[in-house]
Amino acid sequence: MKKKFKSIEIFPYPYAPFNLSQGISLDNLLFISGQTSINKFGNLLHSGDFTAQAEQAFTNLRTVLKAGNSSLDHVLKSDNILNRSDELPNNCRLAGKIFFITISS
Repeated sequence: MKKKFKSIEIFPYPYAPFNLSQGISLDNLLFISGQTSINKFGNLLHSGDFTAQAEQAFTNLRTVLKAGNSSLDHVLKSDNILNRSDELPNNCRLAGKIFFITISS
């Protein structure tokens, strides 16, 4: 049986110039591409401000999930890539707030 993939699209589509997909769906599963701190026109936001960049990336993730008829409540796994290890505690706090989990220290 052939599987049918469907591209998840948002408008305006900030990754169009790069020929990148926001994500794909297969049946009731979504596979979402990495999100960055850009606005809907593809402009980089919050240079040098880790927390604001991470919050924008999560806002973008919500937008793509919504376009795929889903939400953060249904996210099974999220990988976060950091440029600086000293931002790990901030990342954990923010992820806990976004995904409503408690991080023990």
